[in-house]
Amino acid sequence: IARDVFLGDGFKAEGTVDFSGATIGGSLDCGGGHFRNTNAIALSAQKAEISSVVSLGDGFEAEGQVDLSGATIGGVLICDGGQFRNSNATALFATRTKIADHVFLRTGFKAEGTVDFSVATIGGHMICDGGQFVATNAIALMAESVEIKHFVSLGPKFKADGQVNFSHAAIGGN
Repeated sequence: IARDVFLGDGFKAEGTVDFSGATIGGSLDCGGGHFRNTNAIALSAQKAEISSVVSLGDGFEAEGQVDLSGATIGGVLICDGGQFRNSNATALFATRTKIADHVFLRTGFKAEGTVDFSVATIGGHMICDGGQFVATNAIALMAESVEIKHFVSLGPKFKADGQVNFSHAAIGGN
């Protein structure tokens, strides 16, 4: 795809929306989109190459897993105001993802199920201030062996109901 992909502002999908292995020359903007595939993958960009921003916020809703594993994102990953539901499993799967800039999981972000950034590379900050991570009796935020070039903020109004794991992480700032 030469430029941007817009699947937001009232877009609705039942079943998997699959961009696995795709090359997107601009942004992937799903802000305000609703994706539903209960207990399966709702949105996949596994191993995709996205030149700019990935927006999964501003009213974004996924019931089922969002799979960004192995993707390369040339800008920021914005999930502020996004709702991710895949109880008893992984809600946001970003293992081995390469993100050139920041990751925002801030105010209005809520995940019911594990958020997994294991072995990911983040070229900027990871900011989770005001984000809610719910995986009762499980790992709510998994960031094992993640590499974050700048800082991580689990600051004001951050909430985790479940474990937070940054073991073996390499964090360049605070």
